[in-house]
Order: sequence, then structure tokens, then C-alpha cells
Amino acid sequence: MKRHIPALTAVVMMLFLLSLSAAAWAAGKEVLIRGQLVSEKCMADGRLTDCTLEDSGDSPWVIFTADKKLYKVELRRAPQWKLDSGFGKQVVVKGILKGNKILVNDAAALEGAKKMSKSCL
Repeated sequence: MKRHIPALTAVVMMLFLLSLSAAAWAAGKEVLIRGQLVSEKCMADGRLTDCTLEDSGDSPWVIFTADKKLYKVELRRAPQWKLDSGFGKQVVVKGILKGNKILVNDAAALEGAKKMSKSCL
């Protein structure tokens, strides 16, 4: 019986390490994304520069980057006011990237940053 204990310990240890790596993979890697924070409604209307918080309504928010990528925004740890203060402006968002969605942990509006023009589309 004593010979089986090291083998059993090795199997348990391997399962533990596999579960840790799976948890780390599920947590995702934190990234920084810079772009214009607007609503999907404003994007559909082609209004990047004059999109206001009041215009957003119930439309989901997105970040449109300079390389023409679109990321859906979902709050994770960031307070809502941080996103509200950056709405319609250039922002930097820190969060977990899951496909085309970013789970926001922190956000900051870029002071004095230029807004994207329609020519970027």
C-alpha cells in the first residue's frame, strides 16, 4: 500500500496544477485598450464626435479603436462614473479581453486628446 501513496500524491498534485492553470486561463489576461467610447447607436448613426451620454439611451457601449476594431464594454471592477466621464471621448480602458468584449477594471478619459473623425471609418 505504501508504494501507491507517492503515485496517488503525484496524481492529486497534477490535478491540482491543472485546475490552477485552467483558473488562470479563465481569468484572462489584462490588457489596455485606447479608443473612442460611444454607444452602438451612435456608431450605427455614424456619430463619433457628437455622441453624448444622453444620446446613448439603453444602447450598449463600445470602444472604437484607431485600427478600426470595435470592443463591447462591460463593467467588471470599474465604477460606472469612470466610464460616464469618458463617454464620447478618447479613453484608455484596462480590463480582461474576452473575444470582442472587454470586462472593464479601470478607465480614464485622456485629457486634451483629439476625437476621431468620420474619416477614420
